[in-house]
This record gives sequence, C-alpha cells and structure tokens, in this order.
Amino acid sequence: MTTILDDQLLVHADRARGKVVVLTGGANGIGKEAAILFAKHGAKVVIGDRDVKGAQAVVERISDERGVATSIGCDVLKWEDQVNLFELAIAQYGAVDIVIPCAGISEVGQVCDGNVQLGEDGRPVKPKLPTLDINLTAVFYTVHLALYYFKRNRTKDAWKSIVLIGSMASWQAIPKGPQYSASKHAVLGLMRSLYPIVDAENIRVSVIHPWFADTGILPLPVKVILAGIPLTPVVRVAAAILCAGVDPDPATNGLPWLLPDDGPVFRLEREQIRTGVYELLEKRTERLKSFAETVTRTTATLKDLWGIFGHGALFTTVLAGGAYFVFQKALIVTIDTSSSGASGIGKEAVLLFAKHGAKVVIGDLDLKGAEAVASRVRKTGGEAVAVACNVLQWDDLVNMFELAISKYGAVDIVVPNAGINELSAVCNGKVSSREDGTLLPPKLPTVQINLEAVIQTVHLGLHYLKKDRTADQWKSVVLIGSMASWNPIPGGPQYTASKHAILGLMRSLYPTLDAQDIRVASIHPFYAETNILPAETMLVLAGIPLVPVPRIAGAIFCAAVDPDRTSSGCPWLLLDDGPVYRLPKEDLRVGVYDQLNKHVERPEG
Repeated sequence: MTTILDDQLLVHADRARGKVVVLTGGANGIGKEAAILFAKHGAKVVIGDRDVKGAQAVVERISDERGVATSIGCDVLKWEDQVNLFELAIAQYGAVDIVIPCAGISEVGQVCDGNVQLGEDGRPVKPKLPTLDINLTAVFYTVHLALYYFKRNRTKDAWKSIVLIGSMASWQAIPKGPQYSASKHAVLGLMRSLYPIVDAENIRVSVIHPWFADTGILPLPVKVILAGIPLTPVVRVAAAILCAGVDPDPATNGLPWLLPDDGPVFRLEREQIRTGVYELLEKRTERLKSFAETVTRTTATLKDLWGIFGHGALFTTVLAGGAYFVFQKALIVTIDTSSSGASGIGKEAVLLFAKHGAKVVIGDLDLKGAEAVASRVRKTGGEAVAVACNVLQWDDLVNMFELAISKYGAVDIVVPNAGINELSAVCNGKVSSREDGTLLPPKLPTVQINLEAVIQTVHLGLHYLKKDRTADQWKSVVLIGSMASWNPIPGGPQYTASKHAILGLMRSLYPTLDAQDIRVASIHPFYAETNILPAETMLVLAGIPLVPVPRIAGAIFCAAVDPDRTSSGCPWLLLDDGPVYRLPKEDLRVGVYDQLNKHVERPEG
C-alpha cells in the first residue's frame, strides 16, 4: 500500500478549479466536507440532498467563502430527483465533470436475523431493504446518469471522474450488518468492473473506504460503543475524495483508497490485489489467459473473460466426496429449499442431495422443468416436490417454505441458487428515454435476482430453520457467488457488484449464525456450462476448461453438511476443471487484508 500523508492529498487540488462537481448527500458529514473542500479549490459544486435546509446552509457557507455552489432537494431513491440534480448542473454551469455518490446510511431494518414480522393472516411480511436501496441501487442510478451527462458539452481531452464511497466493510464484514456489508462489498465490485471500460474514455473511477467516522450515519449507541476508539477524521476522508478525483496519474485510476483509522490514507496499488487471498486465482487462471489471448477481440463477450483473469490466494484443497459419508451418518431428514432447481447447478444439487437421502423442495420459475427434476428424484426412490417460484415475488418464496413445512415438517438446508447473467445495459453512457425526451431509469434485474432475492430468501430461511428445531440440530445456508465475487467483469457492473455482495453477505452472517449452530458458506465457480451463459459466450469459451456442474453441486453439498465448524463461514472456490478449494478464514487475514486487520484489531486491544 502507498501511504499518502495529509499534505500530499492536496498536491493536485488545483485541477479541481473550474470543474463542475455533482455530489449527493452533501448536506452533512463526509459529503458536506467534500463539497466545501472542492469549492475551496475552485470547483463549482452542485449538492443534492433530502435535507434541503442543510444543503442550502452548505451552499451559503461556500458562498460566504467566495466559492460557487448551488443545491436542490434530492431523494436518491427517486430517479426524477437525480435527473433534476444533473440537469441543474448542466443548466447552471454547462457541464458535469466529477460525480460523488456520497449519500448513504448505516444498517437500517432487521434483516436475516431469524425474526420475521407476521401479517394479520399469519404469513411473513416482506422486509424492506433501505440500506441496500440507498447504498447500492441509488449509486447505480447516480453512476448511470454520470456517464451519460459526462458527454454533454465535453471538449476533446477533457477528463472526468467518479469517486464512489465504500467502507472498511467492503473488506471486513460487519456482524449483524448484512445489508451494509453486502452493499459496500458491492460498491467495490462496481468500481472494479467500471474501471477497464471508463479508463479507455479518460474517465477516472475510484472508491474511498473509511473506517468509522464521526458523521450522522453513526447512531448514538454505536458512538457510545466506539468511545475512546480513534475514528477517521471526516476532513481527511474529504481530502481523500478530492485526491482520488483529481489525481492526474493514470496508474492510480481504478484503485481503492483506504482510511482504516485516524492515521494516514493508504492507496491500494493494483499489484497488491495479486497477493494473499488472490494469489492462487492468478496462478490458476494464467493458462486460461494465454489461451484467451488467441481468441478474437471483436467478440463483445470477451470482456467477461478479461475480468476473470487477474488475482489469486492460498487455499486448502477439499475432497467433496469426503462429506458423503458424514451426511449419511449425521442426518436423517434434510430439506434443500433450492431456488432455480430446474436446470444447471440447481438441478445437479437437487439430484445429489436426494441421492443421499434428503427430502427436496424445488422452487423455480420453470415449474415444468422443476417438476421433471422432482419426478426423476421420485422415480429413483427419493423424495422431492416442486413449486412455481419467481424469487422476485415474496409470496412465491413464502409458499415455497410453507410447502416444505407442510410436506416434510422442517427446513434444514437453504440454497438460494437462482441467478442470472448481466442483463440490461447499465452504466455504459447511454440512457433510454420516452418520446418526450424524459429519461428512463435503468432496470437492474441482475442485482434484483442475484442479491435482493437472495437476501429475501435467507431472511425467510432463517425464520423457517427455527421451526420445530430440536436441540443440537444443525442447519445450513449455502450462497452461490462466482469468481466475480473476487475479480471484476468489465462491462458487467450488476453481475460483479451482486457477486461481490454475496461474499460480503456471507461473511456478515457467519458470526451470528455460527453462535446458533447454523452453517453458512458461499460457493464461487468459474464459468460453468449452464443456461446462464449465452450461446455467444459459450462460443468464445470453446476450448477453455469450464467447471463441471456436478462438481459445483458437490461443493454445495460438502459446504452444507461438513461437520467441522471451522469450515463454516468460508468461501469455496472452483477455478477451472480442477479440484475445489476451500479458503480458510485465516487466509482472509493475509495479503490485501493483512494491513486492514492490523488497523481494525488495534482498538480491540
């Protein structure tokens, strides 16, 4: 990591002069300090915030100090408000140069804690996900608009910049903070996915990761707990944002900037994301990289490959077959509530669990396909039932779990397997519009299915895992990540963000669930031959060893039933057509994470 002292943060501050900065969440905290600092160095600042009076107060302060600024009421969850924010910048100052989606909140709402609110009819009520909505969905909106408005009145060779706000929770999961941990992991993934694409267009992108800072995002009880622990100075976070936003060095584009305590800022260089946890990935995918370089670059899908090749770590090799004996001996009745069990990984997982005596409930949008799998299980003497389930429909999820309870009396293992590839063009500089010119919000189906639906499934799962549970009876949740949880897919911002988020969700859940004897794990396969891959991608991948789908199912099985508690909370990696690797938790304390752990653990001493 490169250490950047306070005086170095402002070395290139003069590059902000005359630039138009659009900033959400600028009425308080980090956003306020960033707005004041940019204006101090000659930028024209446009603030969007729900706190209209607070934002106006910041504008007045900037004006009093002979700066230039304006503000507008902006609820970042309202697409029209965000459009109005950018339109104000164009109308007032003629361009948009630097965008900082600073609006964010801490963990709000009780999600994935085993407690489900019941309606008058006795059925579980769908939880709200405000932290995910504001910290991720709204950020997608802002970035999507930024890349569109950057083109307005842009002169040749004019540079632009986006600075995202992550957190130390992008690297270190927060127990009992599933939405916050998932959203901040996702923001890191979003930045890494954007970088290769926007770098070619002379657009900078960075992400700032502060430790706890004394801002309004911290509730009073947390501040009490943190009393005496050195917080990150807000003014230093603002300076890091400015530095990342205006730095002229192309080599610093696409990098994370870390503020792990009250000390200096650290910039994580690209080569350092090739050590520790990423090292094995680098070695294992090198042969794929050499092959892929011979494939035509004119195929758009090749972008997917490039994102996978790059980073690596040290792992423990696991023989999934070793778990079969344990499963047969340790478990009498197991139910696998596996979303998307009609084909691909879900289908193979269903067949494997049923083969070893589990009673399986399959939920899938493809009811015909799901029933065919269930019928195949029954014909071989197993027990399985299928139900129509659109994972985006809360009632469908509830019905799936209720069927498990009514049919088999319990739920023991939950596998939210439903997932899709990158669908819909987002953050590509293009915005659809109606005939009257009104800009339309982007659809985010990949984030909705791969992340939001997973959180909803886990939320319900933890509720139903408690039903009729006997003493000392273990339970299990297995999440489906991807190699994109670790490595970005250029041009795949939704997929990369959602899969980074799955890793953060799993790590956040582990401490809480482990205390309740509930296993949790995440499975991270490379490309596998499933229907999630379009035909053109399969054509590009011709000759490259894909991960065998039965082996992925075996990894899911092993992660679910392994009796060793030390393996709970671990990621399981399938890098190619070779063996499965389990990443022990201690390996998340080396390389990139080593410095972070030292800083984070210091207060605990």
